Amino acid sequence: MARRTRVFCCDPMMAGQKGSLENKHEELRYILPKGIDLEALGLRGQDSLNLALSHVNSSPVEKLGGKSPLELAAFLYPDLYERLAAFGIRQVDKDKILLNRTF
Repeated sequence: MARRTRVFCCDPMMAGQKGSLENKHEELRYILPKGIDLEALGLRGQDSLNLALSHVNSSPVEKLGGKSPLELAAFLYPDLYERLAAFGIRQVDKDKILLNRTF
C-alpha cells in the first residue's frame, strides 16, 4: 500500500516547531483578536471568515520566494486549491490585500 499522508505533531506551546504557521496565526489574531466580539468586526458567518482567511493566505511570504500560501497551493497542489476555492477561500490580488480589521 502506498503512503498517501504524513502526519507531523508539534508540542502545543512550542511556536518554533510550527514554522510559518505561527506567523499566519499572528496575522489572523491581529485581524480577529481574542476577546473581541467577532460580529462587531463584521464577521457574521462563514463567508466573512473565508474572506479574512483569503486575505491572510494571499499575503506574500518571504520564505516562499515572495509567493503566497494560496499561490503555492495552486501551483503545487491544484486539487487542494480547487477544494479551498469551492469552500470559498480564494487568492486576493496583491494590491487589494487587507490585513487589518476592516472587512
